Amino acid sequence: MPLMLDRTLSCSPVALKCRPARLSNLLNKNEVLDLYIDGEQEVTGLNDKHNQKFSIRSTAPYLGQGRPPRPNYTAPSSPKLRKEENLSNIDIDNAWHSHAHEETNDTCKVASMSHGGGQDARHFKVSSEMVSQFGESRAQTTTTVEDIYEELQDVRPPSPFLYSTSADPISSATSGYFAADLSCHEEFNGVHDFSLEQDTDENLLRRAKEVETCFMLPPVENSRLNALRHKRLDSTEMLQLIQGLIEDRKKLASELSSQIKARLTERFATKEEYKRSKLELETRSRRLEKETIDIQSALERELDRRSNEWSVKFQSEEQRLRERVRELAEQNVSFQREITSLESYKVDATSRIKSLELQNKHLDNELQKVKDDRDNLHNSLVEWHGSLAQAIEERDKLREFLNDKEESNKALHKVIARLQRASNEQEKTITGLRQGFSTELEKRAVGNSDITYNMQMELNRLTGVEQNLRREIQSCTLEMVSLRQENVGILNRLQRSEDGVNFSTIRIDQELHARVDSLQMQALSLLDDAGQLCAKLLELIKSNSSKNCSDVDSLAVIEHTLKYQSIKGGIENVKQRLRTIKSLLMEKQNKEEPRQNAGDCLQGQEKLSRDDIEIKLREEAMVSRVLKEKLLSNELDNEQLQSDLAASLRIQDVLQNEIQRVQDELRCLTHKSKHLEVQVLKKDGTINQIEQDYQESAKELTALRCMLKTVSDERDVSWQESKQLRRTVSDLQDEVASLKQRIRALNEDIMLKESEILLREGEISILRDSIDKPFDIICSPRSMKQFGME
Repeated sequence: MPLMLDRTLSCSPVALKCRPARLSNLLNKNEVLDLYIDGEQEVTGLNDKHNQKFSIRSTAPYLGQGRPPRPNYTAPSSPKLRKEENLSNIDIDNAWHSHAHEETNDTCKVASMSHGGGQDARHFKVSSEMVSQFGESRAQTTTTVEDIYEELQDVRPPSPFLYSTSADPISSATSGYFAADLSCHEEFNGVHDFSLEQDTDENLLRRAKEVETCFMLPPVENSRLNALRHKRLDSTEMLQLIQGLIEDRKKLASELSSQIKARLTERFATKEEYKRSKLELETRSRRLEKETIDIQSALERELDRRSNEWSVKFQSEEQRLRERVRELAEQNVSFQREITSLESYKVDATSRIKSLELQNKHLDNELQKVKDDRDNLHNSLVEWHGSLAQAIEERDKLREFLNDKEESNKALHKVIARLQRASNEQEKTITGLRQGFSTELEKRAVGNSDITYNMQMELNRLTGVEQNLRREIQSCTLEMVSLRQENVGILNRLQRSEDGVNFSTIRIDQELHARVDSLQMQALSLLDDAGQLCAKLLELIKSNSSKNCSDVDSLAVIEHTLKYQSIKGGIENVKQRLRTIKSLLMEKQNKEEPRQNAGDCLQGQEKLSRDDIEIKLREEAMVSRVLKEKLLSNELDNEQLQSDLAASLRIQDVLQNEIQRVQDELRCLTHKSKHLEVQVLKKDGTINQIEQDYQESAKELTALRCMLKTVSDERDVSWQESKQLRRTVSDLQDEVASLKQRIRALNEDIMLKESEILLREGEISILRDSIDKPFDIICSPRSMKQFGME
């Protein structure tokens, strides 16, 4: 029982971690240690030996746990997290350290209990019971490897102080080795130095060798165990327990070395992976550098292109603005010229005003002279005033009448010119329409005549084809009937004359050979010629349809191609059947030749035997098969001819429909031509009416010219009378002069106002132009914004 307990303790990889919980039952039973006070010196001696042996190997804290160290992540973390992690790790290490101190006391007690063998059997029994209770408690609190790894995922590996204080030398040594390994692993992940990795690998190998050498049982301990065995012959179970511990220690050493070797292999694999990843990273970095160089060059090219485009746009815009400035300068020059011209007009107007003033003064002097005469002429003026008013009224009426007549004459001239132009244009359009319609009607008549002629020719050809097909059908039916009769006659002859079998078969073979040869020589050549002609005709029809481009021609081409394909397939079937018939005849002839030779040798034997009967039956079957095939071929030919006939009938119907449609189109065209003739007649009538109006207006013009002559004579008379009456009108000049002065003042005011208005309008137009299209487009912020947006 103690051996099994110790083996479970040594073999389980999680025993050392769970030791404080499993020894909790022994801590409450301190009274048992009083039984081993006598053997305490021996226990202390054994502990000193163990401390001497395993003092070197107390730096790997958790190697005996049977679990690998927790890997460090290569990704750098934030400083804050590292500080918090360090603080938490310090707290956990302190807790584990305090807990480990308690564990060392407990394990020392157990060691004293296990190594201090009593002097009597009662003490040993009590110790064995305690050990068994200890094993039961450990068995009750066993934990699995999965639980330990789950805990390792959440908790950081404990500090080396927890395991270095353990009383078990194996666990302390293994924990020391794992602590050293963890430190080496962290250095490897943190620095990635190749020389440091080699040092750690050499240290691991050296430590594995040291573990293997240290866990070998030295001869001194073997001699002491032998002496203990001779001294204590009664404590055999204790010796067995010690031997089991030694064996378990060896197993643990071997497991430790295997784990270290596994770790070394893993480290070598990680080195290779690191090298491979480094090479891959270098290749990727080179590829990325090449891609960045390519992208940079492409961007530079794009920038050069865009800069060139923008420079071209800027130059074009600058040229446009310069042209605009030039135009504005030209407008400004033109405006200045207009201003100078207006100033010159103003100077002229002032000079005229001065001359008029001088004239006015002269008239004033004459007016003073005329005032005296006015009194004398006042009486005569009153008399002539009535006659003058009447003459003025008549003159105004005549002027109004003349103005009306002139305006009416001008309007009539314009109307006549417009009507002449319209009549000329209409005559041109009428002549053009007449010529176009005549040519179109002639073309359509010619085209329709050609189409009808072609359709009639096609109908005649189709009727001839239909008659030929019907004749061929009749001849095929007659031939089929004759072949049936010949077949019946041949069968009757064969049944009647049994002696003439050979003769009849020979004759039938000869006839079949002759027929097959004639068909191959004549029919196949004729069929090939017909196929070639059909192909040529199809090509001609396709070329004509491509020129005409009508639906009927396309349908006809499709039907002709289908017919040609069907005829081609029939020709191929006929060729294949002829080949099969010839092959059958050749096989029959080859089979009959040896039989004829055998018949010549056996002339004395029986003429007819079962073989001859079988041959006869085979011949009859072959003949019937050939005839049946011929009948089938004739029936297929009849069906093909019927389908061709139906297709020709459909084509005939289509052609008749097309002819009907063409006739309808001709009727519509004739109706349109008649309608156009009626419109032409109406236009001729309107032209005649316009000519009559023109003649009437010409007559009215001649009459008006005569009236103008009379009016001009009367005007001359009235002019003379007005000269005589001028002197009588001088009394009215005073009133007229005053009115003229007022009118002049008003005209001057109006001219000033107009000049001011013109100046204002010019300024407004300049301001509008400057608002719509600013002059300094390069320096203005709004233009710069627009240029930037473009």
